[in-house]
Amino acid sequence: MAARIIQLEGNSVRAWFSNEQGPVAQEGEMGYLLDTQQRGIYRNGNWIFSKSERQVLQEIQRLLEEAADRDLEVPEPADPEPPEDPGVVVIGPVPVPVTVFASAYASGDAFGNKFVLEGVPEEGTISNVLFFDRDDEGLSKELVLFKADFTGTADDAAFAVTDADMANCIGVVSITNFYNFGANQIGQGTPALSYRSPAKRLWCQMVTRGADNIAAGMVPDITLVILQ
Repeated sequence: MAARIIQLEGNSVRAWFSNEQGPVAQEGEMGYLLDTQQRGIYRNGNWIFSKSERQVLQEIQRLLEEAADRDLEVPEPADPEPPEDPGVVVIGPVPVPVTVFASAYASGDAFGNKFVLEGVPEEGTISNVLFFDRDDEGLSKELVLFKADFTGTADDAAFAVTDADMANCIGVVSITNFYNFGANQIGQGTPALSYRSPAKRLWCQMVTRGADNIAAGMVPDITLVILQ
């Protein structure tokens, strides 16, 4: 609560105390009319007479101090939340939509169908791409990335892109380093590939550079690590 009106009216000083705003006293407000001519105080519907001018002035001071104290009791607004740390965004693991099993691919074939990576930052730098090779093939791959939808190539067919779609390609990530852990392998590409995609998604397709022969149930995954 605070003193919202302090005004002169003839020989009087009006002081209204409320959380409301405006020139008219509201119902339920605590109001004072300090009349310096009558040496009295009108408080909450009653006149209090026989006060000297000094007392009236002291009453005004007291009221203002009370208002200041009440203002101090109002909790301060909370500090705004700090901006999010851009940090690192990890997308995946996402399955590569391979549909051809127990049949050899040829180098340059689309490895799986077209797919979409959702929730990527509008802009950033792809620092790392991991390829989880469950079938233990260890054959180089390329991840072709677009900022808009494109016409995909059928799984296990020679990968091809139209001239119009090629304009939306943001880059190609080569995955040539493989680490063999016995029954599976992890392929890794470190492209440092900067991009901008207003749709906050990336359209993708993989290309193989070997003769993969994927067993059923061994669909690989990929993960992208993006720096903002």
